[in-house]
Amino acid sequence: MSKKKTAILSVFALILSMNGMSASLGFKEGQQMEQVGNKIVYNKESQSITLSWQTFGSSGNYTITRGGSRLATDFVSLGSTSETTFTDVNPHADKYENYYKITDGTTTILLSLEGQLFGQNMYFYDRKYEEAGAARTEMNTHFLTTGQGGANGEWSTKRQAYYFKANIDKQTYDPGGSGSASSPQANAIELGCYSHVGGLGKWPAAVKLGAVFTRPHLSGGANATCTFWRSMENVTVMRDFAWTVSQSTSARRMQIESTSKYISDVGTSNFWGSGGFIADTHYTASVRPHWGGQQQWYTRNTIFPEGSAPMGGSYNMVWQGCVNAPAANDVNSPIPHTPVIREKPFLFIDDDGEYKVFVPAWQKERVGTSWSATDMGEGEIQDLLTRWYVAKEGDTDVEINAALQAGKNIFFTPGHYALHAPIQVNRKNAILLGAGIASVTLEPTENNTWGCIYVDDKEGIIVAGLLMDSFNSTTYQIRMGQEDASRDHSANPILLTDITCRVGGVQSKNIQIHASMQINSNNVVGDHFWLWRADHGTQRGGPARWLRDRCKTCCFLP
Repeated sequence: MSKKKTAILSVFALILSMNGMSASLGFKEGQQMEQVGNKIVYNKESQSITLSWQTFGSSGNYTITRGGSRLATDFVSLGSTSETTFTDVNPHADKYENYYKITDGTTTILLSLEGQLFGQNMYFYDRKYEEAGAARTEMNTHFLTTGQGGANGEWSTKRQAYYFKANIDKQTYDPGGSGSASSPQANAIELGCYSHVGGLGKWPAAVKLGAVFTRPHLSGGANATCTFWRSMENVTVMRDFAWTVSQSTSARRMQIESTSKYISDVGTSNFWGSGGFIADTHYTASVRPHWGGQQQWYTRNTIFPEGSAPMGGSYNMVWQGCVNAPAANDVNSPIPHTPVIREKPFLFIDDDGEYKVFVPAWQKERVGTSWSATDMGEGEIQDLLTRWYVAKEGDTDVEINAALQAGKNIFFTPGHYALHAPIQVNRKNAILLGAGIASVTLEPTENNTWGCIYVDDKEGIIVAGLLMDSFNSTTYQIRMGQEDASRDHSANPILLTDITCRVGGVQSKNIQIHASMQINSNNVVGDHFWLWRADHGTQRGGPARWLRDRCKTCCFLP
């Protein structure tokens, strides 16, 4: 490393050569229409909600029903109208607990403030109004029908995030079940490619799920070396947590109450995976988790049950700042504490019913989790509506950069963001936060031979939860600071967390990248990278893969 004191702490950045091969449920009453041109407005003063929509159907008479959530078991009738506007003068007190179905004949549209704010790729669940298994049924339907479960899902541009509101009155989202999460009897949630699960409570115990399963799709049914692109955070898993994954996956800020394993028990052979990342998690079960034949894994600031039972792993298992970690040996490398760390920001609903983003504080010499059963941890709460710009698929680099210039942080809803110029982060403490493995993609245009994201050499900047892709050759995909950067940011470092840079795999043309990630600034903390030159993709394989798409340097530290 050079004289620049660039701190890349708790990084999992693997450039691997692997040998493996490479809609929402419809309404019962009719067809669902897109919400283009439709609008919902909340009047805080009068406590009313006004709906307006474009003409549809044939009768010209619209019936209005309302439920407390999108999948609510009961939608009550509010009346009918021949107009294309309707005001609900007595909605539910929580403005986000009002979902309206507007029906004409066999066609129905759905309007909600959450849908309008976050777009079509974020799905919200509320146990107050839904059956325990409603979310699981919908998510597993997506897994089976949108290509997220198999090899082809790896190269999809579809992105989705599933957000769960806090449980009340001891309810959970567990539909009940037993046995391994891979078995039908478990009624597990199956999480597919480019999917994210998030809890909207202040701490993980506020949202309780049943069993969770990530299904490998390679040879023998158990090979997880290409089970990529998914994440979970801020939830509790009550039963089996079968998180069989490899790179570009993240599990954070979780509570795991029962069995957990990181190699699948399906199939007949090839029970192995190629690494992953878990942080800020508390295992409250009496049985220690087991990583089986995982080749390598990085676990940070996590609490395990007491005991000396081995926890698996084949080659390189790193345990940093963990409580009750395995003893050091040829496979396990425990590190007593994390010198400096800031946890990833996350979306939640505050006590006032408003959406907020919690931005954790910097911590030093930390051991264990950043949160407890009654304390969300040290940090700042930011109001989403006033301090953030909520980007949706289709937003351009011009719109995003204008929001940054106006002083807004950027929340990227799940999507594929086509850039014709780089996103420029040019003020201190600015935040880019992606949900659902949102991808910012350099499009094939001569106007952008530079990169996807440029971060100025300024303190406190956070870039989190984004996949940098390239449909065009470029100098680099993300750069931190100009080449002569020399400022000292030790009092308020820059944070890169859950970052993927991908060279090749998707596009058919030759892609040449000088550096996936160039870090020129001092005091940059990296918390989980995957910088990958694809060894498989949508085109035919063989030696051409190594000749077609190239990256001179994955991470450049001058």
